[in-house]
Amino acid sequence: MIGTDDYPYRGDPPDQPDKWQFSTRECTSFVAWRINNDLNVPFQNSYKGQWFGNAGTWAAAARAAGVQVDGTPRVGAVAQFPPDVAGAGSNGHVAIVIGVTGATITVEDYNWTDAYDHMTTYDYSQHVVPWAGLSFLHFAGGAPAGGGLTGTVEASPVVNVRSGPGTTYEQVGTIPYGAVVAISCWVNGDSVSARWQDGSTWTTKVWDRLTGTFEGRTGYVSDAWINTGGDTSKQARSC
Repeated sequence: MIGTDDYPYRGDPPDQPDKWQFSTRECTSFVAWRINNDLNVPFQNSYKGQWFGNAGTWAAAARAAGVQVDGTPRVGAVAQFPPDVAGAGSNGHVAIVIGVTGATITVEDYNWTDAYDHMTTYDYSQHVVPWAGLSFLHFAGGAPAGGGLTGTVEASPVVNVRSGPGTTYEQVGTIPYGAVVAISCWVNGDSVSARWQDGSTWTTKVWDRLTGTFEGRTGYVSDAWINTGGDTSKQARSC
């Protein structure tokens, strides 16, 4: 789930073959995980007859494969850094957009050395970069992996993810405004009232259990902050 390090190879040695024909703990492998796990798109290095290879060639390969590629950043899109642009190295870089603010974007990725990952290589990071000069790959996803429902986060700047269905449960993560989340099921918990960005309000006792985990733990968010286009309790199954 975007905004958390749920990458399955995070504890493995780097630069080993992964299941998508990339190398573990590289930016390309992490993004391939996101595309498969979060969008349920069966992406791999040889996707639709194109070899994606190093990050610097992803935009051209995506266009040839029929993927929408443009200069418009959106939460959940793949940000492709051309070689030697915005801090990328000679092989380019790819990351997942988790926030858009004016002329900058917040991305998550692997193998980007900065203060977030304590200047280590082959680790998870989040950072802010200007988006001018980058390409954005918009993979069209299907249903969330494992089935379920999707919704858009309406909290600004973030919604807190809890270990259980209530505000007194431990916070286990955050998800940025505008992010798309996958909901596995719902339960009743603490009543929460929320005011969305459009000025509307929503009060509910429904808490959405998210697909996937946060550092190995189940995550819940109040449905008051999640726009699914309807009543979650009528759209998704109860837990």
